[in-house]
Amino acid sequence: GMSIAPTFTKSEGAGWANGKDSRSHTVLSSAPVSEPGVGYMTNVEPNDRYSWAGSAASPIYFMEKNIREDETLRIIGNAFVRVQPVEGLRIELSGSANYYDLEGSTYIFSSTGGSWAQGEGTNSSGGHNTSRIWSTLIQGLVNYDRTFGSHTIGAMLGASAEKTNVGFTTNQTFNKPFPNDAINYSFNGSNVNIGTDLVTEQTPNNLASIFGRLQYNYAERYFLSGSMRYDGGSIFGANNKWGAFPAISGGWMLSNEEFFKNLDLSWLSSLKLRASYGVTGNNSISNTAAYPSMSAVTYNGFAGYNANSLGNADLGWEKTYSTDVAVDFAFLNNRIQFSADWYTKTTKDLLYQVPSMGASGFTTVWDNLGTIDNKGLEFELNTINTKGELKWSTSLNVSYNKNEVKSLGIDNTPIYSGFSSSNPSNILMVGKPINTYYMYDAIGVWTTQKEIDDYSAAHDGVPVTFEGKTIKPGDIRYNDLNDDGTYDKENDRDYLGSPSPKLIYGLTNTFSYKHFDLSVLLTAQTGGKIYGIIGRAIDRPSMGASSNVMGRWRNAWWSEDEQGDGKVPYILSSTTGATLDSRWLYSSNYLRVKNVTLGYTLPTTLKTISSARVYFSAENLFKWDKYYGGYSPEASNNGSGPGGQSAVGLDYSGYPLARIFTLGVNLTF
Repeated sequence: GMSIAPTFTKSEGAGWANGKDSRSHTVLSSAPVSEPGVGYMTNVEPNDRYSWAGSAASPIYFMEKNIREDETLRIIGNAFVRVQPVEGLRIELSGSANYYDLEGSTYIFSSTGGSWAQGEGTNSSGGHNTSRIWSTLIQGLVNYDRTFGSHTIGAMLGASAEKTNVGFTTNQTFNKPFPNDAINYSFNGSNVNIGTDLVTEQTPNNLASIFGRLQYNYAERYFLSGSMRYDGGSIFGANNKWGAFPAISGGWMLSNEEFFKNLDLSWLSSLKLRASYGVTGNNSISNTAAYPSMSAVTYNGFAGYNANSLGNADLGWEKTYSTDVAVDFAFLNNRIQFSADWYTKTTKDLLYQVPSMGASGFTTVWDNLGTIDNKGLEFELNTINTKGELKWSTSLNVSYNKNEVKSLGIDNTPIYSGFSSSNPSNILMVGKPINTYYMYDAIGVWTTQKEIDDYSAAHDGVPVTFEGKTIKPGDIRYNDLNDDGTYDKENDRDYLGSPSPKLIYGLTNTFSYKHFDLSVLLTAQTGGKIYGIIGRAIDRPSMGASSNVMGRWRNAWWSEDEQGDGKVPYILSSTTGATLDSRWLYSSNYLRVKNVTLGYTLPTTLKTISSARVYFSAENLFKWDKYYGGYSPEASNNGSGPGGQSAVGLDYSGYPLARIFTLGVNLTF
């Protein structure tokens, strides 16, 4: 057999609306006022910026005027040959290829920035980028399945070789000035200033695997399965590329036992116990994480190379050891089905960017370290509520998880991460949940000098300071954990929750009546927190009052006579500045109407069409949350800084999930 699935996509403006300094960031901090007649066209041609506001150029005009076009072609092809030489024996050889082709162009007009008055093209910039990436997979499988009376056996043996990220990317940037803006991005290098002109060969990721599985089933009562994988990845260090991953599982269908059938339990349709143990591997790191890397740079007009990262020849697989014990029930002729799972997962040799010695010239290096435990419960309930002409069924799933760091290398030294290396917001520490928020806990505002003097007097006259700076009225007041009258990182930061939710929910209701069908999916989570770093731009003291800020600054401290609500500091206070504290820490709880789909199955008498259905679908329809420091608690876009990919639960103006409406037709021939 063979299949080919091409996909072509054209997008405009992609990548300009998400994250730090993006348009979604700018639109929040832009002043909501302007001169009469200007509207949202502030600080772009032909208007100067509003004299009493900040200098941000109109984010709306930026998106409308500037050009960012990406054309993407993706082709996925599969082919296989399958033979059955004898009964129960199947031999299959398959191959697949995935080709990705991107052509992108960018042009930013001078007229969309505050320096437009300097002339057309003077401050314009452009760029062109391409990607030609492909991957291949070859796999061979041998399956054998036979039934002998009450015994059913199955065996599988296979091998695969996968190569991904093969190809190259190009990137050209063209700097100001341009002769004019008429050329847009259709220009050649003869009349513009070339900033960068790079061709980068991608580092391939090779994965070789050998795997097998044995299965046994006796009379649909006893089930046993065992498997083994042996995987080798090129992305790991030269000394540690291979990993072995065994698994075993078993089940007992009690309801098929004779003694069970003799019990007076007609209301109980089925009962099954099951358990499993297995090891899985994680290789989710960059293709060059284990190797020293360099990049091309220019020094005073001469080409050269710059070291990018340290290597680690011992970097290997991250492994998770999982145990699961579960029970499945069905009641009332299977109208009610319930499953409960208890699991424990111990992850060892975590793939993590750990701090490196300063003498190396780098702040972090990829390494395997530590152990993390996850324990939890998962429940699933499926019910058939009504039958007949009106059918209604419900599916509810709830999962609970608790994690804890058990070890971190030889001396269990905590690892800090977050947006800023000098002001981290998260900590990886033994005895705490993964990436616990670790920061000053803001409890109010110092409202008067007398309040400060009284606190100093209660602490033997010690001057009240924050990291060496004298506290003044209007400054943020923090929880003084060691009660010494001063505030410092070593003694006064607190553990303030986890990015990981404790409970995750999903609820689906499905209805059908005659030719109509309706499904409604709700999703939710509770028990976690999210850190809104966009507060650096719209919710911090010392930022001044020339840009838009969060509404609570209406209640800010202005003087000892105008103390505000006692929670919001003086907007010109510079004592704490952009310190990452608990004021930007929010609950990540939410409830979302994830999907609503209404369909109608058309009656058809055509021989060529066996069924036809039209449907209308709405995704991300509604959401309820209390995350006022960003667009959505689901939109976290983990910050950069120490910890890199290890820093989680940070949101710097992450763009929310789009509301999508779809009208479609399903035809079956």
